[in-house]
Amino acid sequence: MSKINKIRRVVVLDGSNIISGGARGKDVDGHRLVSAVEVYSRKGYEVIPVMYSGTYHWMKKNEKKGFKAVQRLTTDDSASKLRMFGKEDDLYIIQLALDNNGWIVTQDTFEDKKDGTKKERSLHPHLKWKDIDDRTWGTSKDSDGRVRPNSDWNVSGSKYMHPRLKICSSSGFVDEHRALRELLDELSSILGKIDQNASSEKVMDDKIRRHVGQMLQRHRKMYALLPEPRVPESADQLSSTLVPELKDMCRFLGLKVSGKRADLVDRIISHSTVESESS
Repeated sequence: MSKINKIRRVVVLDGSNIISGGARGKDVDGHRLVSAVEVYSRKGYEVIPVMYSGTYHWMKKNEKKGFKAVQRLTTDDSASKLRMFGKEDDLYIIQLALDNNGWIVTQDTFEDKKDGTKKERSLHPHLKWKDIDDRTWGTSKDSDGRVRPNSDWNVSGSKYMHPRLKICSSSGFVDEHRALRELLDELSSILGKIDQNASSEKVMDDKIRRHVGQMLQRHRKMYALLPEPRVPESADQLSSTLVPELKDMCRFLGLKVSGKRADLVDRIISHSTVESESS
Protein backbone atom coordinates (compact mmCIF):
# COMPACT_ATOMS: atom_id res chain seq x y z
CA MET A 1 0.00 0.00 0.00
CA SER A 2 1.37 3.42 -0.91
CA LYS A 3 2.10 6.14 1.62
CA ILE A 4 -0.61 8.39 0.21
CA ASN A 5 -3.36 5.79 0.64
CA LYS A 6 -2.66 5.24 4.32
CA ILE A 7 -4.59 7.58 6.55
CA ARG A 8 -2.15 8.81 9.17
CA ARG A 9 -2.66 11.97 11.16
CA VAL A 10 0.32 11.80 13.53
CA VAL A 11 3.82 12.91 12.54
CA VAL A 12 6.87 11.98 14.63
CA LEU A 13 9.82 14.31 14.02
CA ASP A 14 13.47 13.31 14.36
CA GLY A 15 14.43 16.63 15.92
CA SER A 16 18.19 16.03 15.99
CA ASN A 17 18.15 15.20 12.28
CA ILE A 18 15.99 18.18 11.36
CA ILE A 19 17.98 20.84 13.26
CA SER A 20 21.11 19.54 11.47
CA GLY A 21 19.47 20.08 8.09
CA GLY A 22 19.04 16.38 7.30
CA ALA A 23 21.59 13.84 6.08
CA ARG A 24 23.65 16.41 4.19
CA GLY A 25 23.41 19.19 6.75
CA LYS A 26 26.55 21.09 7.71
CA ASP A 27 25.27 23.34 10.49
CA VAL A 28 22.75 23.37 13.35
CA ASP A 29 19.74 25.63 13.80
CA GLY A 30 17.02 24.96 16.38
CA HIS A 31 14.56 27.19 14.54
CA ARG A 32 14.24 24.45 11.92
CA LEU A 33 12.52 22.13 14.38
CA VAL A 34 10.07 24.85 15.42
CA SER A 35 9.43 25.54 11.73
CA ALA A 36 8.82 21.82 11.07
CA VAL A 37 6.30 21.59 13.93
CA GLU A 38 4.54 24.58 12.42
CA VAL A 39 4.52 23.14 8.85
CA TYR A 40 2.82 19.91 9.89
CA SER A 41 0.48 21.51 12.43
CA ARG A 42 -0.82 23.97 9.83
CA LYS A 43 -1.61 21.05 7.53
CA GLY A 44 -3.74 19.44 10.25
CA TYR A 45 -1.33 16.84 11.65
CA GLU A 46 -0.72 16.02 15.29
CA VAL A 47 3.01 16.52 15.76
CA ILE A 48 5.31 14.67 18.17
CA PRO A 49 8.84 16.17 18.10
CA VAL A 50 11.62 13.97 19.53
CA MET A 51 15.26 14.83 20.21
CA TYR A 52 18.33 13.04 21.47
CA SER A 53 19.00 14.53 24.92
CA GLY A 54 22.72 14.69 24.14
CA THR A 55 22.04 17.00 21.20
CA TYR A 56 19.91 19.27 23.38
CA HIS A 57 22.57 19.63 26.08
CA TRP A 58 25.32 20.07 23.46
CA MET A 59 23.34 22.92 21.89
CA LYS A 60 22.87 24.53 25.29
CA LYS A 61 26.52 24.23 26.29
CA ASN A 62 27.79 25.65 23.00
CA GLU A 63 25.06 28.30 22.67
CA LYS A 64 24.03 26.99 19.26
CA LYS A 65 21.67 28.97 17.07
CA GLY A 66 18.02 28.46 17.90
CA PHE A 67 18.58 26.67 21.21
CA LYS A 68 16.16 28.91 23.08
CA ALA A 69 13.48 28.16 20.46
CA VAL A 70 14.03 24.43 21.05
CA GLN A 71 14.04 24.99 24.81
CA ARG A 72 10.58 26.55 24.59
CA LEU A 73 9.28 23.37 22.97
CA THR A 74 10.18 21.50 26.17
CA THR A 75 7.77 23.71 28.15
CA ASP A 76 4.93 23.48 25.62
CA ASP A 77 1.74 22.21 27.26
CA SER A 78 0.30 20.88 24.00
CA ALA A 79 0.77 17.54 22.26
CA SER A 80 3.68 19.14 20.38
CA LYS A 81 5.83 19.28 23.51
CA LEU A 82 9.39 18.15 22.77
CA ARG A 83 10.20 14.67 24.05
CA MET A 84 13.82 13.79 24.79
CA PHE A 85 15.43 10.36 25.01
CA GLY A 86 18.93 8.97 25.48
CA LYS A 87 21.02 7.04 22.95
CA GLU A 88 18.07 4.89 21.87
CA ASP A 89 16.18 7.94 20.58
CA ASP A 90 15.84 6.44 17.08
CA LEU A 91 14.06 3.39 18.50
CA TYR A 92 11.71 5.63 20.45
CA ILE A 93 10.93 7.58 17.27
CA ILE A 94 10.11 4.35 15.46
CA GLN A 95 8.03 2.99 18.34
CA LEU A 96 6.05 6.21 18.76
CA ALA A 97 5.20 6.17 15.04
CA LEU A 98 4.13 2.51 15.14
CA ASP A 99 2.07 2.95 18.31
CA ASN A 100 0.29 6.02 16.93
CA ASN A 101 0.01 4.85 13.30
CA GLY A 102 2.09 7.89 12.42
CA TRP A 103 4.59 9.15 9.89
CA ILE A 104 8.30 9.38 10.64
CA VAL A 105 10.17 12.48 9.46
CA THR A 106 13.90 11.84 9.17
CA GLN A 107 16.68 11.42 6.63
CA ASP A 108 18.35 8.85 8.86
CA THR A 109 18.38 5.55 6.95
CA PHE A 110 19.04 3.47 10.12
CA GLU A 111 21.67 1.56 8.12
CA ASP A 112 25.20 0.66 9.33
CA LYS A 113 27.77 3.41 8.99
CA LYS A 114 30.77 3.16 6.66
CA ASP A 115 33.11 2.93 9.67
CA GLY A 116 31.39 -0.30 10.70
CA THR A 117 29.18 1.15 13.43
CA LYS A 118 26.06 -0.97 13.68
CA LYS A 119 22.72 0.80 13.36
CA GLU A 120 19.11 -0.14 13.99
CA ARG A 121 18.55 -2.27 10.87
CA SER A 122 21.35 -4.62 11.94
CA LEU A 123 20.75 -4.41 15.67
CA HIS A 124 16.98 -4.93 15.47
CA PRO A 125 16.24 -7.09 12.39
CA HIS A 126 12.95 -8.24 13.93
CA LEU A 127 11.35 -4.84 13.34
CA LYS A 128 9.02 -4.52 10.34
CA TRP A 129 11.38 -2.43 8.24
CA LYS A 130 9.22 -2.38 5.13
CA ASP A 131 6.41 -0.82 7.14
CA ILE A 132 8.85 1.61 8.77
CA ASP A 133 10.23 2.65 5.36
CA ASP A 134 6.72 3.08 3.94
CA ARG A 135 5.82 5.51 6.70
CA THR A 136 9.05 7.55 6.52
CA TRP A 137 9.18 10.98 4.90
CA GLY A 138 12.82 11.67 4.04
CA THR A 139 14.13 8.32 2.79
CA SER A 140 13.34 5.85 0.02
CA LYS A 141 14.71 2.62 -1.39
CA ASP A 142 16.90 2.84 -4.50
CA SER A 143 17.04 0.34 -7.35
CA ASP A 144 19.96 -1.41 -5.65
CA GLY A 145 17.82 -2.10 -2.59
CA ARG A 146 19.63 0.37 -0.33
CA VAL A 147 17.67 2.98 1.60
CA ARG A 148 18.92 6.52 1.01
CA PRO A 149 17.84 10.08 1.88
CA ASN A 150 15.46 11.71 -0.60
CA SER A 151 14.00 15.18 -1.17
CA ASP A 152 10.63 14.76 0.59
CA TRP A 153 11.72 17.65 2.82
CA ASN A 154 14.64 20.02 3.13
CA VAL A 155 15.76 23.17 4.91
CA SER A 156 16.78 26.63 3.75
CA GLY A 157 18.53 28.49 6.52
CA SER A 158 16.16 28.45 9.50
CA LYS A 159 13.17 27.45 7.39
CA TYR A 160 11.86 23.87 7.09
CA MET A 161 10.14 22.92 3.83
CA HIS A 162 8.02 19.95 2.74
CA PRO A 163 6.69 21.23 -0.62
CA ARG A 164 4.64 18.18 -1.64
CA LEU A 165 2.97 17.76 1.73
CA LYS A 166 -0.80 17.39 1.43
CA ILE A 167 -3.40 18.58 3.88
CA CYS A 168 -4.15 15.92 6.46
CA SER A 169 -7.41 14.08 5.82
CA SER A 170 -10.28 15.49 7.84
CA SER A 171 -11.03 13.54 10.97
CA GLY A 172 -14.73 14.04 10.36
CA PHE A 173 -15.25 15.73 13.72
CA VAL A 174 -17.06 19.07 13.81
CA ASP A 175 -14.79 21.97 14.74
CA GLU A 176 -16.82 25.11 15.37
CA HIS A 177 -13.68 27.05 16.29
CA ARG A 178 -11.61 26.21 13.23
CA ALA A 179 -11.24 29.84 12.10
CA LEU A 180 -9.94 30.85 15.51
CA ARG A 181 -7.54 27.89 15.56
CA GLU A 182 -6.16 28.96 12.17
CA LEU A 183 -5.64 32.52 13.41
CA LEU A 184 -3.79 31.22 16.48
CA ASP A 185 -1.66 29.05 14.20
CA GLU A 186 -0.84 32.14 12.16
CA LEU A 187 0.06 34.03 15.34
CA SER A 188 2.40 31.22 16.36
CA SER A 189 4.07 31.43 12.94
CA ILE A 190 4.58 35.19 13.24
CA LEU A 191 6.03 34.88 16.75
CA GLY A 192 8.43 32.23 15.46
CA LYS A 193 9.62 34.55 12.70
CA ILE A 194 10.13 37.38 15.20
CA ASP A 195 12.18 35.02 17.35
CA GLN A 196 14.37 34.06 14.37
CA ASN A 197 14.99 37.66 13.37
CA ALA A 198 15.67 38.77 16.93
CA SER A 199 18.45 36.19 17.24
CA SER A 200 20.42 38.09 14.58
CA GLU A 201 19.98 41.40 16.41
CA LYS A 202 22.46 41.01 19.25
CA VAL A 203 21.52 44.25 21.00
CA MET A 204 17.81 43.45 21.14
CA ASP A 205 18.09 39.66 21.29
CA ASP A 206 17.35 38.95 24.96
CA LYS A 207 14.73 41.69 25.41
CA ILE A 208 12.64 40.82 22.37
CA ARG A 209 12.94 37.05 22.79
CA ARG A 210 11.89 37.31 26.42
CA HIS A 211 8.67 38.99 25.27
CA VAL A 212 8.25 36.36 22.52
CA GLY A 213 8.48 33.63 25.14
CA GLN A 214 5.83 35.32 27.27
CA MET A 215 3.54 35.77 24.28
CA LEU A 216 3.94 32.12 23.30
CA GLN A 217 2.87 31.13 26.81
CA ARG A 218 -0.24 33.29 26.42
CA HIS A 219 -0.79 31.77 22.99
CA ARG A 220 -0.78 28.24 24.44
CA LYS A 221 -3.26 29.28 27.11
CA MET A 222 -5.60 30.72 24.47
CA TYR A 223 -5.33 27.54 22.43
CA ALA A 224 -6.12 25.45 25.52
CA LEU A 225 -9.36 27.42 26.03
CA LEU A 226 -10.79 26.20 22.72
CA PRO A 227 -13.18 23.25 23.09
CA GLU A 228 -12.13 20.05 21.35
CA PRO A 229 -13.82 19.20 18.02
CA ARG A 230 -17.04 17.27 18.67
CA VAL A 231 -18.72 14.22 17.21
CA PRO A 232 -21.20 15.04 14.39
CA GLU A 233 -24.85 14.82 15.40
CA SER A 234 -26.52 14.34 12.02
CA ALA A 235 -26.08 12.54 8.70
CA ASP A 236 -25.70 15.92 6.96
CA GLN A 237 -22.60 16.70 9.03
CA LEU A 238 -21.13 13.35 7.95
CA SER A 239 -22.10 13.62 4.28
CA SER A 240 -18.60 14.63 3.11
CA THR A 241 -16.72 12.24 5.40
CA LEU A 242 -14.99 9.35 3.61
CA VAL A 243 -15.53 5.73 4.70
CA PRO A 244 -11.93 5.30 6.00
CA GLU A 245 -12.44 8.44 8.09
CA LEU A 246 -15.77 7.13 9.39
CA LYS A 247 -14.00 3.95 10.46
CA ASP A 248 -11.27 5.98 12.15
CA MET A 249 -13.95 7.88 14.04
CA CYS A 250 -15.60 4.62 15.11
CA ARG A 251 -12.27 3.32 16.40
CA PHE A 252 -11.75 6.55 18.32
CA LEU A 253 -15.20 6.19 19.89
CA GLY A 254 -14.74 2.47 20.63
CA LEU A 255 -17.41 1.40 18.14
CA LYS A 256 -17.46 -1.47 15.61
CA VAL A 257 -15.83 -0.60 12.28
CA SER A 258 -17.44 -3.30 10.13
CA GLY A 259 -20.35 -2.76 7.75
CA LYS A 260 -21.34 -0.33 5.04
CA ARG A 261 -21.20 3.46 5.10
CA ALA A 262 -24.79 3.73 6.39
CA ASP A 263 -23.98 1.39 9.28
CA LEU A 264 -20.98 3.49 10.30
CA VAL A 265 -22.97 6.73 10.12
CA ASP A 266 -25.80 5.23 12.21
CA ARG A 267 -23.36 4.09 14.91
CA ILE A 268 -21.69 7.49 15.13
CA ILE A 269 -25.01 9.39 15.29
CA SER A 270 -26.40 6.96 17.89
CA HIS A 271 -23.27 7.41 20.00
CA SER A 272 -23.56 11.19 19.69
CA THR A 273 -27.22 11.08 20.74
CA VAL A 274 -26.46 8.96 23.81
CA GLU A 275 -23.59 11.26 24.79
CA SER A 276 -25.82 14.31 24.38
CA GLU A 277 -28.59 12.82 26.54
CA SER A 278 -26.03 11.87 29.20
CA SER A 279 -24.74 15.42 29.29
